[in-house]
Amino acid sequence: MPTLEAFIQSRAASDYGLASLVIQVLMMCAALVLLWRWPSFKAVVTMVIKPYADVVDVLSKIVRLRLPLILTIGLTARLPLLNESLWYDESFSLTVSRLPLEKLPAAIAGDVHPPLYYMLKWTWAHLTGDSAWMFRLPDLALGLVAICLMYRLARHIAGERVGLTAALLMALTPAAIYYSTEARAYSLLTVLVFGAMIALLEDRHSLYTLLIALLPATHNLGWFYALAFGLLALWRWRWHDYIVPFAFYLPLALPNMLLAAMQSGRMTDGYWLLFNAATPLWSLIFNLQNIDNTLIMVLIVPFVAITFLSLWTARGLIRQSPARPVAALALAVPLLVFLASLFWQPVFLHRALLPISLLLLIPLAYALHSTNALYYRPILTGLGILALVSFYNDASIVRPPYRAMLQQCGNAKVVYATSIQAAFLSKGNSDRKVRVWPRALDGGQTLRIEQMPEYGFDVSQYMPGETLCILWEESPRTSDAERVEIGRLLQISSYDYEYLLQPHPLQRIHVYVVSL
Repeated sequence: MPTLEAFIQSRAASDYGLASLVIQVLMMCAALVLLWRWPSFKAVVTMVIKPYADVVDVLSKIVRLRLPLILTIGLTARLPLLNESLWYDESFSLTVSRLPLEKLPAAIAGDVHPPLYYMLKWTWAHLTGDSAWMFRLPDLALGLVAICLMYRLARHIAGERVGLTAALLMALTPAAIYYSTEARAYSLLTVLVFGAMIALLEDRHSLYTLLIALLPATHNLGWFYALAFGLLALWRWRWHDYIVPFAFYLPLALPNMLLAAMQSGRMTDGYWLLFNAATPLWSLIFNLQNIDNTLIMVLIVPFVAITFLSLWTARGLIRQSPARPVAALALAVPLLVFLASLFWQPVFLHRALLPISLLLLIPLAYALHSTNALYYRPILTGLGILALVSFYNDASIVRPPYRAMLQQCGNAKVVYATSIQAAFLSKGNSDRKVRVWPRALDGGQTLRIEQMPEYGFDVSQYMPGETLCILWEESPRTSDAERVEIGRLLQISSYDYEYLLQPHPLQRIHVYVVSL
């Protein structure tokens, strides 16, 4: 296995650079600009594209868009992912949700995320059960609510047709599909951001301040959204319109301020995020961060180019009053996160910028109804189909079949995990008792072995005569001590079965069924 340094170097060598991306996007934009500037070239391209554009136009006339139909499409696109195995972050959410009420505050305080989402999940799990599909159901519902809010927001800005088109784009956007079926806080964060923006446009002061007070309680990067929304209120409203609601709802944010201050110390002690502000927001739209780099470039370069051109097409719309706050938010939040990462601590978590990336769908929807729709519609339709096909083929990269992996444990009633990640994966995807090696480490550097009893884990050595299912996650972060422990266990025992899962080229999960 390569070392951590080799892992980082390989990532640096394989990732596309920002400069290369910018050059390719500029070349694509220059080619597309020729469509407007060079009549002969425009005539040839029009002749090639027009048959496909006619097909798309006919289909759009046959299928009359209505919001219930769009929601049905969105639900259909999300259902296949609802019962997949829980990956590490989701397993952590499920483990917290299974705790007794008296252990919940300590478990939440030990994490780097605020309490609102965990409290909602805890309530849901105790009311309805904690199977994978049931546990993800609230996130699915929030994802469908976000589609409705996208429709309402885009309708505010550009009218009914653009609102319905933006909702359809969101219903079929891979990242929106994926995070609508993930048991984490990103769907809730999107609903709060979209709801706050609608409340701002409709001058609903109390609702606005309530929603932005809930943002930091949902995700720690919600502080950047709350700051940007506060500045928008100062810009848009007179002081007496917001001072009373802000003063009323400020106590809601104060407890979370104290918790965030405590958790920020944990982040600066060695949080796992690396500063990669070059991660493009449009890669998040198509969920391209898990796809082969060659295919990323095939998709992302034309998509970025058409996004920039759609922004240019919508420049008149953006200058108008309803769209200006949306454009300001889309610029302010990534800028604030960038500055915090530059001068304080890497916090550029692209998943938390999901609401911002989805706002780019509004100018795309507007462009699809502009005078240049002849060019936008077939190109965007082709890119969308290719992105959805690649997404459904590669979604298992993040959610490998952990549940099937743990079924290989057979009759072993105890899973012996030699890392903290392996312990949570076991807890989230199996009902077996999980015992954690006393020297286990967390590759994400956010949890310590001393905290594991707070999450219901048994931290102890194995007992002679036991039949164990050993779960060993091998990666560049695996410590030498963990390798020695695995080697010693296999040496002193007879193992009946070995199973290997490789969810990532640099990650292998070994399952051994051993009799001590």
